[in-house]
Amino acid sequence: ATKVLRVAAPGDVLSLDSSIATDGFSFEVISAFQEGLVVYAADDTVIPAVATSWTVSEDGKEYVFTLNPAAKWSNGDAVTASDFVFAWQRLADPATAAEYAIMLQTANIANAADIAAGTKPVTDLGVEAVDATTLKITLGAAVPYFLQLMTFPSFLPLNQAFVEAQGASYATGADSLLSNGPFILTDWVLGSTITLAKN
Repeated sequence: ATKVLRVAAPGDVLSLDSSIATDGFSFEVISAFQEGLVVYAADDTVIPAVATSWTVSEDGKEYVFTLNPAAKWSNGDAVTASDFVFAWQRLADPATAAEYAIMLQTANIANAADIAAGTKPVTDLGVEAVDATTLKITLGAAVPYFLQLMTFPSFLPLNQAFVEAQGASYATGADSLLSNGPFILTDWVLGSTITLAKN
């Protein structure tokens, strides 16, 4: 038999675009169908998600994440390091006008403040796809809680080709979103219901 969990929502979801969303309920839904580098375990430790492992430089200013080559988007595309680079550059871009672009500065990612100020291009952000499964992040200074920050939904990956193909309609309905998490968003009736199915 199909198991169904019905949850009363505190209000409507305001956005399911991980770069734009700011409210807790939107983040809850996004976190059900998308997955980032790491997640919290039940005991509040940070454990691997899309990243299978990582190394930290001695000075704490460089993180290199190895991604799971089996990680997939719901359209069959592989989840790659470039998906994180695109998402974070989109978050940083002043044209996106993302309220939580400030999280890039909280995480002290190199050049985030200058990009926000418009004095450096988004391509200068301290995030690099070394190859499809290797993501290198450079910080301006060590941040002891950096891994905890990586659980925040603003740091989720985005499939560049899909997002750009959707244009202004990205994240406006179930057909204009991709999943790489434990659930797939199958239906979204604005102001009424959101339906998620096991991925």
